[in-house]
Amino acid sequence: MNKVAHAPAAAINKAQEAIAAKRASGQSRIDGAADGVDIADKPATEPTKAGAPKTTASKAMTTVAPGVTATTPVDAAVDASLAFRSFVSNAKISGVVWSAKPVAFINGRLARVGDTVEPNLGVIFDGVDREKMLIIFKDKSGAVVVRRQ
Repeated sequence: MNKVAHAPAAAINKAQEAIAAKRASGQSRIDGAADGVDIADKPATEPTKAGAPKTTASKAMTTVAPGVTATTPVDAAVDASLAFRSFVSNAKISGVVWSAKPVAFINGRLARVGDTVEPNLGVIFDGVDREKMLIIFKDKSGAVVVRRQ
């Protein structure tokens, strides 16, 4: 009878020991990062995968209707110029055909893959990623900027 009476306390103590062990292992910091919790006291580290380009992110604001705007994220390779990223961020993309031969309406013009969409910067419409709903642009230097539709 005495063991039954102490069972809840023993279970609580065992759970507290498990939590303490998890905290000591650092696993809670990993779980927090996965859940989006800010880890303020640890510096960010770059991935070490060979060939993976470093990217920067910015936001593009597009006017949907008078008085209505939408913000979309834009990912760009580090070597993309500010003018190139700015063009992609501010480009008005009013429609995309997500087919085997994609086309997009960019700044009021129909663009097929390989078409120049900004001649001064040498920006071409390079394609789309249908799974991730991304529009891919490339400039004359080979830099790539990706924008979500």
